[in-house]
Amino acid sequence: MNKKWLLPILAVCGIVFAINYVATATPSPPVAQPLTEPAKVAFKDYIGGAGLTEANSENIEIGTSLAGVVRAVPVEVGDAVKRDDVLFVIDDRAAQASLSQAVATVGQLRAEAQDKRNRFALVATISDSRAISKDERNQRRDAVAVADAAVKVANSAVNAAQVYLDLHTVRAPNDGIVMTKNIRVGEFANTNTMSEPLLRLGNISPMHIRVDIDENDAWRFKNGANAVAFVRGNPEIKVDLKFVRVEPYVRPKKSLTGDSAERVDTRVLQIIYAFDPKDKPIYIGQQMDAYIEVK
Repeated sequence: MNKKWLLPILAVCGIVFAINYVATATPSPPVAQPLTEPAKVAFKDYIGGAGLTEANSENIEIGTSLAGVVRAVPVEVGDAVKRDDVLFVIDDRAAQASLSQAVATVGQLRAEAQDKRNRFALVATISDSRAISKDERNQRRDAVAVADAAVKVANSAVNAAQVYLDLHTVRAPNDGIVMTKNIRVGEFANTNTMSEPLLRLGNISPMHIRVDIDENDAWRFKNGANAVAFVRGNPEIKVDLKFVRVEPYVRPKKSLTGDSAERVDTRVLQIIYAFDPKDKPIYIGQQMDAYIEVK
């Protein structure tokens, strides 16, 4: 064999040996197992969407009409409240003083009006012009009318003072439970828009889930379609959903799932479903995977 081919042949053999050694010596990486099994959907065809749980009254963010220092907060997170139950009270001592003053003014004016009414009654039945003049009778009658008008104005002032006092007490707009609490006695309650409300209230029996479906799938959805939802992280926890309504406005997607391939410029149609969480670990504000049947 010609010596000039010896080195190239040896080099090729060395490369082949190295490739074979690397291929056989390096074990194949094990197939990664999913942390949780994917949900098993019984529907033959369906639309998938991300669902966000909420109260059936929607999540009511409680604010205050008047700013001031909080004097009392008789509720705690998790408490069930009825409509018009007191949630918290702004310091109302000045308002109470104003109401007391207005009430006292009404009492004084009523006494004066009654006195003028009595004075007019003494001359109202006298027909003899020599006993009392017509002008005197008219003056006493007009004085009664003026006094009655003053009492009406004072009563209006009492009503206004009562309304102002009532505004210091924030009450529940409907039945529900206190879901979050961000106000304590002694803190200043502001009327401005805040990142977190003073209280968050809602009725969670039954619970609602707001499902976002991509606008590209919106045409496939039919009112009343069956649906199910699964708890993220445990596809064994499933709830059957009952159709409530469609929000007819297609809006920009706000509830992001965290998927790296997710588009943030997507517009979605929101479908509201109801379900009974029973004893399942499902909470307000929790994301769930929802599947809506398409027939």
